[in-house]
Amino acid sequence: MQRVSSNLTLALVLFVPVFWTTFFGAFTLAIWVYRFDYYGSVPGIALRLGMTAFLMAGLLFFYFTVLRLKRVEVDEQFLYVTNYFKHVRYPFHQVASIKVTDWRLFRTVSIQLKTKGSFGSSVVFIPTGRVFEEFVENHPDLSKKRQSNPAV
Repeated sequence: MQRVSSNLTLALVLFVPVFWTTFFGAFTLAIWVYRFDYYGSVPGIALRLGMTAFLMAGLLFFYFTVLRLKRVEVDEQFLYVTNYFKHVRYPFHQVASIKVTDWRLFRTVSIQLKTKGSFGSSVVFIPTGRVFEEFVENHPDLSKKRQSNPAV
């Protein structure tokens, strides 16, 4: 089995959201518990509402971006996908298309499945170096399904 997703996935999916949510959640809770009229020159209610909105915006950002990332491994017949809690195996014939998007700082790969799987109808991951490219090039049935998108 060969891993084609980046090691960065673990940090982006687990560590960053957990530490960010813990820090800003505790800070938001603290300013709601300690009800001062002013924090410096900032009115207390404005800071409380602002921090609550900031916390919710951050949680939504994580939900729609980094929490969608999966760890992907492949062998000669199957695609193995995990979110670090659940592991699923998809045969290659279930792959409808492979779309690579270049975001300038990093690339993402979105694998569209023919039928909805345990993680939905698409699997998104950050590829590792040239390993993913070499794997797709060595499998002609998958390289026919590959599409590239420039940065958005």
